[in-house]
Amino acid sequence: MFIDRGSADGVEEGNTFAVIRQGDGLNNAMVTGSYTGGRQGAMAQKADVPEENVGLLLVVDSREHISTAVVVKSIRELEAGDFVEMRAAGSGGGAH
Repeated sequence: MFIDRGSADGVEEGNTFAVIRQGDGLNNAMVTGSYTGGRQGAMAQKADVPEENVGLLLVVDSREHISTAVVVKSIRELEAGDFVEMRAAGSGGGAH
């Protein structure tokens, strides 16, 4: 996998990144309901969907603006555009 951050952003070989996903993969339309609230008419009620760690990446090469990482662990299929968050050294990318 490629990460759009590199040595200019403080990324070094050996850093770990958690792959973060909001909810269970449903799009926003599927987690939004509507109801009729008296005279106020239809109102949207959005569900509060928590973030979830779905993978762990290990940086094996870091250039100025891009890094290459290998997938160490994944509980879901990872996709281009997934949000990643660098973890502190030694954290192992544990769950939230």
